[in-house]
Amino acid sequence: MATSIKFLRSSAAQLRPEPGLLAEGTPLINYNETEPGLYFKARDGSLIKIGTASVGPEAPNSSPAGYTGNVKGEIWLDNSLNTPVLKIWDGSAWVPFIATPIFDENVVIGGDLTVQGSTYLECLKDISDSCGLTGQVLSNVNNGDISWQYIRTDNVIYVAKNGNDNNDGLSPLTAKLTVKAALAIAMPGTSVEIAPGDYYENNPIFVPQNVAVEGYDLRTTTIWLLNDDDMFHVSNGCYINQLAFRRVGSAFGKGIAAFPPTGAGAITKSPYIQNCTNFVQGSTGLKVDGSLASGLRSMVLDAFTQFNPGGIGAHVFNGGYTQLVSMFTICSDKAVFVESGGLATASSSVSDFGNYGLYADGVGPLQYSAYIAGGGQQGFQFYIDGITSGIRPYSGQVCTIGGLFYDIRGVTITNGGSGYTSAPDVTFSIGTAPNPIVAQGVAIVEGGQVVRVEMVSSGAGYLFTDAVTVTFTGGSGIGAAGTAEKDPIYYTIEASTPLVGGSTTITISETLPYTPADNAEVNFYAVSRIVSNAHGFEWIGTGTDIATCLPQLGGVPIPENEVVQINGGRVSVTSTDQLGNFKVGEDLVINQNTGTISGTSFEKSILAIVTPYILAL
Repeated sequence: MATSIKFLRSSAAQLRPEPGLLAEGTPLINYNETEPGLYFKARDGSLIKIGTASVGPEAPNSSPAGYTGNVKGEIWLDNSLNTPVLKIWDGSAWVPFIATPIFDENVVIGGDLTVQGSTYLECLKDISDSCGLTGQVLSNVNNGDISWQYIRTDNVIYVAKNGNDNNDGLSPLTAKLTVKAALAIAMPGTSVEIAPGDYYENNPIFVPQNVAVEGYDLRTTTIWLLNDDDMFHVSNGCYINQLAFRRVGSAFGKGIAAFPPTGAGAITKSPYIQNCTNFVQGSTGLKVDGSLASGLRSMVLDAFTQFNPGGIGAHVFNGGYTQLVSMFTICSDKAVFVESGGLATASSSVSDFGNYGLYADGVGPLQYSAYIAGGGQQGFQFYIDGITSGIRPYSGQVCTIGGLFYDIRGVTITNGGSGYTSAPDVTFSIGTAPNPIVAQGVAIVEGGQVVRVEMVSSGAGYLFTDAVTVTFTGGSGIGAAGTAEKDPIYYTIEASTPLVGGSTTITISETLPYTPADNAEVNFYAVSRIVSNAHGFEWIGTGTDIATCLPQLGGVPIPENEVVQINGGRVSVTSTDQLGNFKVGEDLVINQNTGTISGTSFEKSILAIVTPYILAL
């Protein structure tokens, strides 16, 4: 059994007195060199030790000969590790001692500096007497001298107003001066980081595949186009973000993002433009020419605002494709324009002022042909044969059956006449195609003149060569005249059965108003199409001059210009106008002010009979 110090002194190693055997205030001393110390009992009955700190790989009193505990506040320098650690007994455990030095004066360190734990330094100067900047680290230079340096990376190229194009661009201190110089050395996987400022660029600039171009933010980082040309020629997988675009003068028809004229190659990951603003007059935000790419032939955007008077928000043509999310156009000639088989899908976008909103024109070139296999087929399903391309007819594709026929889109008034007290009758000549249906319209008179004709039925069975006449009779006036505007008729593929030896059964959305002959030719095309949901139209038709298009300055919207479909182009849209009226397509309107639903439904392919209806809520 261990014994305790009962006399006033002892030389036994690691022998500590039992407090219970001591009188209060009685001092005892252990003078063994292992753990020497002076002990006495405190008023609360605890043991107090006075002595030097213990030094060694094991804690003090780890092999007790008497009292088994340690004394609160006892100090131990643990040298069991490469770096000794000072520890203090807190009554239950050995706690490492961490110092937090505070220097009010300059400190010169002549040897090595090792920092553990949290350290606050107001200014740590390097060999050149410089304090570090945000993003810099201390680096060893010139045989031990330390200097604040930016971390150099091979996949980030910096551009700054204090840069130089002769620099390598691999750190902010060695930044390039122009975006063009940075992109000239960019490799796939590189990000070009542009500091705030105005950059005057010798456009166009090619953006390599899988390269990002990112401004600090779109309010402080501006690219100025020096030339009347495209800004960026984009390629597969590239990304443009947080930039504003300006030019002294205009750039009509030039794209902020466009495929290079030499071709973009295969697009498997769409070039992406996000959080940008375009202020270039007459320019096109996204110019997607599908003939200059293969694969997806696409670009996408998100949060792209365009105040480009007389320009186009997104122009998609030659079979190109785009997805538009939150595109905002102001005073554009056309917000979205598709032609020659272009396809655009949009969501949560807004078109303010300008001439036109969503504009779809025509179809793409002939894709392939087939023929009606068997006479006497009618209605909306047809068995066809002769497809050699191997391409099964697909939903959304369009076709002609037995030839290209036309209907009447509208009438251009060439002379309003005079003296009309009521609406004159409008008569159209009939077409010369098989089973023609004559168009019908109603004249609108204002101030004694015919100002427009609202179409009641577009008719069917007109040929391109038919000289369609429009005559106005009655109404007590004279002299009104107009020219009929013809549109080609394409039938929409809803579905088809799997190809078997070049044959399939197609289902079209419309009902064919005639019976095609056996072996009648069926031609297939990609239609120019816009599909947009939750689209906002505000004062469309008021023009492209912000000084006159505002309603308080006399701007008058033209609702018919919100959606334009010509030459077979198609637009599917749900929208809200400046009055809050909700529309599904062009014909169904929910009026918020009156609480009514109004619209017209019609089928061109059967009898071209118009059924008006108004439902009061």
